Amino acid sequence: MEADRVLPKFAGLRACPTWNFNGNVPAAMAALGSTRIGRRVLASKNVCHRVVYDAALHRLVRQAALAATGAHALGLGMVYNSMEAYLRRKPQGKKFHDPLALALCFDEAACSLAEVELWRAPCGGWGSSQCRGSGTFISVDYDPARFAEAILGLPLAKLAPAELAEYCAAVA
Repeated sequence: MEADRVLPKFAGLRACPTWNFNGNVPAAMAALGSTRIGRRVLASKNVCHRVVYDAALHRLVRQAALAATGAHALGLGMVYNSMEAYLRRKPQGKKFHDPLALALCFDEAACSLAEVELWRAPCGGWGSSQCRGSGTFISVDYDPARFAEAILGLPLAKLAPAELAEYCAAVA
């Protein structure tokens, strides 16, 4: 991973704990070693923790809610209204890491991926090393525009180009 993309809290670490894998280590090890799973795609903490629901993303959600129809519009409206109240209390925004993992399910191009082997450190943390042919891929960066379009389910570049450009500039 490029050094300038590593968050300060992860700088110098080779491994760190993760809630999802440490919640059931035998299951995590079985999934990582399974030949029945041909391709494993993981969202790294370093990338997930860079995603923030802020005022710029909030404006994108509003545009998406206005453009959507039916249950899609209702759901986006609920997100917008909930986050409107949240942002009034905390204008710096909210870390929005789980939605990045969801975006990867919809569109793997939302992230730049590296093929790795995951390993568990004696301290209980998890780390990764590049490993071609492993079938395990981890995010090393993300594309804010692809993330927003994947998570909001609309072609934002056509619907809200100014808002999308503002959001992408804010996270660069």
